[in-house]
Amino acid sequence: SFINLGAWSGPVAMVIAAIKALLVAMIFMHLRYEKQKIVWAFAFAGVFWLSIMMVLSMADYISRGFLAVPGK
Repeated sequence: SFINLGAWSGPVAMVIAAIKALLVAMIFMHLRYEKQKIVWAFAFAGVFWLSIMMVLSMADYISRGFLAVPGK
């Protein structure tokens, strides 16, 4: 956190966060020892739900300027 990486600060932080999430899921949630089919099913469900949330959030964000706000 004390090193200024400039434009690379965001991508490096995302890589570190992804590695930490993977370690938590694999070790502390015991996904290493589960059957692979169930792990893939839940991973797919999580990514599917995340994509639904992202699409709905972006639809809201993009459509904010369509209606005129009274008083502006």
